[in-house]
Amino acid sequence: MYKKQWLYGKFLSLACILALIAVLFSACGNDAKTSESASSAPSSASAKLSEAASPSPSATPEAKPSEGPDQTAAEITIYGIDEQSLQNFWGDKYKTDFPNYKLNFISGDLRELVVGGQQIDIVWNSLNTMGKANGLIDVNLQYDMSELVEKHNVDLSRFQSVDINAAKSMGGLYMLPAMNNIFVLFYNKDIFDRFGEKYPKEGMTWEELAELAKKFNRTEDGVKYQGFTTSFKHTLLLNQLSMSAEKDGKAAIDNEQWKGLLETSVINPLLASIDQSEVTSLKAKLLDGYNLFTKFKTAAMFGYFNGGTTDQKFVDVNWDITTMPVFSNNPGVGTQPLVGGFSITSTSKVKDQAMNLIKYVTSDDAQMILSKKASALTVLNNKEIQDAFGSDTAFKDKNLKAIFANKFAEVSSRSTENQIVLDEILKVIPNVLSNTKDINSALREAEEAANQAITAKK
Repeated sequence: MYKKQWLYGKFLSLACILALIAVLFSACGNDAKTSESASSAPSSASAKLSEAASPSPSATPEAKPSEGPDQTAAEITIYGIDEQSLQNFWGDKYKTDFPNYKLNFISGDLRELVVGGQQIDIVWNSLNTMGKANGLIDVNLQYDMSELVEKHNVDLSRFQSVDINAAKSMGGLYMLPAMNNIFVLFYNKDIFDRFGEKYPKEGMTWEELAELAKKFNRTEDGVKYQGFTTSFKHTLLLNQLSMSAEKDGKAAIDNEQWKGLLETSVINPLLASIDQSEVTSLKAKLLDGYNLFTKFKTAAMFGYFNGGTTDQKFVDVNWDITTMPVFSNNPGVGTQPLVGGFSITSTSKVKDQAMNLIKYVTSDDAQMILSKKASALTVLNNKEIQDAFGSDTAFKDKNLKAIFANKFAEVSSRSTENQIVLDEILKVIPNVLSNTKDINSALREAEEAANQAITAKK
């Protein structure tokens, strides 16, 4: 899985954005660090965690928002993001808006921090991490922000409905969305020009992509080219059909629907892009689309997050973008967004002040900063902000409008079980490509292995 994926405006520091976006994929496991002297948590934090060793969303503590005025001085501890990233993404006007707030930024293993008594008021996370082991819900910090949203007159209709639906999908409004990222199709113009092929078009189907990819399955001057590659785990995770790999905590892929999804968006495009005889020799690189496109420059097309537009490793590639291929029976629907946002914790004593900060990052002004830098996609239903994407970058003349050409697919499961099943699918893909296993047998074996792994984790 490609964790180093999201970079921002005019090729700013790679390290800064990785520190933030990595949290979208997996829970942090580093030692705890603070950028200010973080305030101590009440001793009840550890007890609260032990009382909910296996919490469910319905177990949210009935904590009430504080009733203090907006400008009441407060010390707010934020987990999962550093201050530089916060300001690079959404600006620093919060400093003048809330001069009485002292912000502490911490990282580390969330469970260890809570057990150790560390107070945490806001968690930066995503659906990918929220439901994982040591995520927000697992450590019983989830808090339904619905009452707080109403109290602060937060208009949820300003947000894209797919993001709000996603934020509520874990059992309550445990997060207010602050950024989106989706998959788009990057292509190397130099490779297309070299072989005299027309650039890929918007609205192309997966079948059309496979046909186009065949034209680049060739060797020239000792260089082996490949028509298409991608991060296949994310292609499946964010699939346009909104299909989940698990149901009721068990693998659910041994069926015709998943067979069709896997064949259409993974197997067929890959078999069109490489020779079957190369599967074994290319196994190490087969799923390494990032380096094939950026480092080796041998992949003509690359399905990747929109964050690639500002990735420094893309600088030496003569790239442009278009929409990811769509399913012929589902035209006009792009990938699911990877939604990142901020969660107020159940143990916070400064919920009103925390909400003020979250209202700031979701304001029109802050979202415009995010969009202009191409740091990520706005979560707002605001065409002006969407149209401004990348306008403050060196690549503003690229086909950035393709990012918004298709509507976002509804978000499917982001559970730990879903991640386990996807990992098992990736293991069997090379066997299907090399024809050592048929797809039905591969999915059946992947489902059995996933269920064993799920059971072992309980």
